[in-house]
Amino acid sequence: FVGEHIAKLLAGHFESLENLMKASTEELEAIEGIGPVVAKSVHEFFGEIHNRSIIEGLLNSGVKIQYERFQPKASGLAGKTVVLTGTLSSLTRSEAKALIEKLGGSVTGSVSRKTDYVVAGDKPGSKIETAKKLDIEIIDEEHFKKLIGT
Repeated sequence: FVGEHIAKLLAGHFESLENLMKASTEELEAIEGIGPVVAKSVHEFFGEIHNRSIIEGLLNSGVKIQYERFQPKASGLAGKTVVLTGTLSSLTRSEAKALIEKLGGSVTGSVSRKTDYVVAGDKPGSKIETAKKLDIEIIDEEHFKKLIGT
């Protein structure tokens, strides 16, 4: 049940892998965005001797974990939901997503009433039409670059 989003929530909450491994189901569930199914799954994963021995083996063989607390920067994208469509000329989709998240926003794959911006690159898809129907702000790459400070 742990994908990129949940992994970021866990990494942002716990100071270390050791603390995450010791977390109770209740501690995990107290994190905004983590429900009872995910909390139970994570707790059970770290409770299994086999999984713990693999982790310990990796650490003992020299794998170094870099701890970096994720702190989104304040920006015009903080708390905003963004959808990317089309091809951007100056960034890959992955780079754009990483920048948006670093600036405190989130990226989704589909337009909904919760979407704040649709960033339209070259040859945008049907997401533009959905954004127009829902009266969502559509911005071009230049406007997007201003928002991210480049």
